[in-house]
Amino acid sequence: MITESTLIVIYQSKLAHVIGELARLHERLDKLQLSPKKDRMTVNEYAATIGRSKRTVERYINDGKLDVVHECGVRMILLNQGVLQ
Repeated sequence: MITESTLIVIYQSKLAHVIGELARLHERLDKLQLSPKKDRMTVNEYAATIGRSKRTVERYINDGKLDVVHECGVRMILLNQGVLQ
């Protein structure tokens, strides 16, 4: 527990090192580009890929022609099966 009488010593050289590491990590994160997993697509992406409407793809899903998983509230079509192959 930190109280008013607690003294914290921060060595400037150590702090500079930590700040430098944080800056390098920030630069790396800025360059990072997230790409969708290649084994799945959203319904809209899949529809565009096969040249069909979103409604048609949803019908394929309802008919059991495509398997889906939910990721963060988004339906993702598994690409290892189905119409696209």
